[in-house]
Amino acid sequence: MHGSTHKTFPGHQKAIIAFHSDFHQDDEDKIRHSVSPGLQSKSGTAEMMALAYVFCEMKVHAVAYAKSVCEHAQIMAKHLIEQRVDVSGHRFNYTQTHQVRLPMKSERYTWDVFAQLHQVGIRVLPAWLPFESSWGVRLGTNALTRRGFVAEDFLTTVDWITCVIKNKTNIKNIRKEVDALANKYPLTQLKYTLI
Repeated sequence: MHGSTHKTFPGHQKAIIAFHSDFHQDDEDKIRHSVSPGLQSKSGTAEMMALAYVFCEMKVHAVAYAKSVCEHAQIMAKHLIEQRVDVSGHRFNYTQTHQVRLPMKSERYTWDVFAQLHQVGIRVLPAWLPFESSWGVRLGTNALTRRGFVAEDFLTTVDWITCVIKNKTNIKNIRKEVDALANKYPLTQLKYTLI
């Protein structure tokens, strides 16, 4: 089994490969050798210690964290649809993960939306959306869920995103509101931790 630590649970962005305890040793050795030195450039001690700590946190909080992340993505997707914003994935209820994808008219328009959202303090990722065959932005809920955002905060965030996409308001006003909401959830008081 393989995955990304940054998306499956909080912490450093790393790839992980997990083996069952009775996995054949020869196969495990082949995979290990392919990864390092083949694909992996380094494995810093500080990163590994942080990752080990997150593993400990997820032993306690994994189910609640993953459930909240996915619920928040569903909340965002449904509210975006209510706001008449195009959302990918209507075939599978818009999302089953941390991510919501918004197809855009063109690559240029995608980068414009990205830049405007960045100006108001909302981080998104411009990307090619393969199942839509178009450019768009990807929204993720994991970082905000970790900060402690609740459903109401995600609805508010969608309202801001909609205003930016539809050019309904002054960007400077939204930036003040985004900053105020972020200040309610300081990084020194993260949720789903052992502290």
